[in-house]
Amino acid sequence: MRIFPEKAPALNVCAVYNTPSGKSAKKETTKTDFDLSGGWIPQRAVVCMDANIHHRSWDQHASEGTIKSHNRCCQRLLRWVAETKAKVLNDGSI
Repeated sequence: MRIFPEKAPALNVCAVYNTPSGKSAKKETTKTDFDLSGGWIPQRAVVCMDANIHHRSWDQHASEGTIKSHNRCCQRLLRWVAETKAKVLNDGSI
């Protein structure tokens, strides 16, 4: 979605959902493995995301086991945040 405020550049709002690891409704094995690289998210964007991965940067209650199992995806997301200078609004306090 694009928002066109007066006297300001357009702002893009993007929604991203990543299916959680485990079993889908059809009993298929799913894998938490997604990639935000490739430039498909425009500049000046608010990205609303349910990544279904856990890391202490945004989930202070994440267990060590969960963090280990999601490590590759978390590192990929953290790298994307750093490369794009994005700001994570969920700081893990909720």
